Amino acid sequence: MTDEHDWHFSRAYNLAAYLSPCDVLHMIPCQSPKLRMSVSSLAEQVRHQTVFFTSAAHSLPLLISRRVFFGVHAFDERISTETVAISNLAMRLDAHGIRERVVSVPHEMPEMTVTQVQEKLLLPYAALWNDKNASQYRVTPSLTISTIHRPHSLQHALPASIMHQTRVQAMGAVLHDVYDVPWLFIVRMNEQQLSELIQRVEQSDTKTLMIVHVAHGLGNRLRAFAAGKAFAEATGRSLMVVWERDAHCEASFAELFEEDGVIVLDGVDGEWPFSAEGFGDESWRKWKCYNYMMAEGGTKDEVLQNGKQHLYYRGAYVPRVEKGAYLKGMNKVLRELRAVEEIREEIEEMSERLKSSIGVHIRHGEPGDEITGSTAVSMYGSGESEVIRYWRSVCTAESFGKEVQQLWQRGESKAVEVFVATDCEECREKLAEIIGEAVWWMEGDMCSGGQRGVECVRRAVVELFGMGRCERVLGSMWSSFSEIAGRLKGGIRYAGAEFGRVGTEGWGEEVRGVAERVWKKRKERG
Repeated sequence: MTDEHDWHFSRAYNLAAYLSPCDVLHMIPCQSPKLRMSVSSLAEQVRHQTVFFTSAAHSLPLLISRRVFFGVHAFDERISTETVAISNLAMRLDAHGIRERVVSVPHEMPEMTVTQVQEKLLLPYAALWNDKNASQYRVTPSLTISTIHRPHSLQHALPASIMHQTRVQAMGAVLHDVYDVPWLFIVRMNEQQLSELIQRVEQSDTKTLMIVHVAHGLGNRLRAFAAGKAFAEATGRSLMVVWERDAHCEASFAELFEEDGVIVLDGVDGEWPFSAEGFGDESWRKWKCYNYMMAEGGTKDEVLQNGKQHLYYRGAYVPRVEKGAYLKGMNKVLRELRAVEEIREEIEEMSERLKSSIGVHIRHGEPGDEITGSTAVSMYGSGESEVIRYWRSVCTAESFGKEVQQLWQRGESKAVEVFVATDCEECREKLAEIIGEAVWWMEGDMCSGGQRGVECVRRAVVELFGMGRCERVLGSMWSSFSEIAGRLKGGIRYAGAEFGRVGTEGWGEEVRGVAERVWKKRKERG
């Protein structure tokens, strides 16, 4: 062949059949040339218009009379994929009353591809195939073959709207039927996300996925996201993130961060628990699902197992894992997260001032006041809400003010200012009274009192990533915001644990138990 740039299955086998002088054609797959039928024992039946396939699903090898093959117009040259071309040929053979027989020859069926599925979906939109449209060639005496005419492929012969529709359907079918992605997620993906996920899974050694469905506010979501992404990277899984707007966080992921390298869905149309029976989707049998949100009927602290199944994790926390190494990349994940341009510009404007500041995060507000219309117990449960109340009660302006002054007195900090982020305006003012003019904060509405709108969450991102640029960070125990700030910075000291410790007299058993465990860990670390 010379000057040929569109060579594929249908055209190649049609040309070979056209050039063949034989009346019986034995078509075998190029990738498995040893797969053959017993031609001598079947040839007579083939001459009497019986076609032999090696699979009821129609695949090569194939044994067919040359006269019959061209009598039904051979392979449709608008089709490039083997499986669809043979299936289409079989349909036309059936329409002409040609008998089919299956001869058992063990072999693997070609794996379903997007192109294959799309061609199958496109065929009903195309005109019937006729070999008058087939490729035409010029053959020289030296057996050099050049193409004079070739038909347009299905992809180039139909309107763009049909192409888009069938491509999306095809990618969804491949993700579901080949890689066991539930329809629950596929229907929420756009064309770019479908294509990107297929590419990632195909290039993955494990062919496994992890879906991280984050919950609660900004800090909790980033904590779950970082843990999930670190786990996925450590175990060779392709990652998807579900980030839904709700009362805890009314900003979408895209309104806060760039989505480069992250496939983010804005929600799912289903509720926990997820199962094949509950959703009528057998792909769920290939998934192991974990939900740490007890208010939704989940079970916190179940250990994530790195098995052969796909993983779904719903939570606001760092999950328990088999090996701590699976989560070592959390800090790196957070530092690589890139805020949208407007947020980056705000951070850059404060950058030099942040570098010469101690970052202070005071989480002091009543947990029941966080979300309008919700109570602390409904969000966290009775035991957890009491633990939160205890830690917030010890995170006071006085405690942070004293620690900052001691850092300066001991000469441990060269910072000249204190950058403060807090949910308590009174604490902010009190800290300024204690330390003086060195205290500063972002201008504008501090977004306290249950405000979780887009602008408030964007402000929180500026404060959070700003903390990561400070000389050091002092944070509030049991606060996900403080935890993320510490991870961004690479270290943090917590009020109530490393400084400003307050006893648990008068608090319940769960609070005392948690506090004792925290203090014990700090003591062990020295």
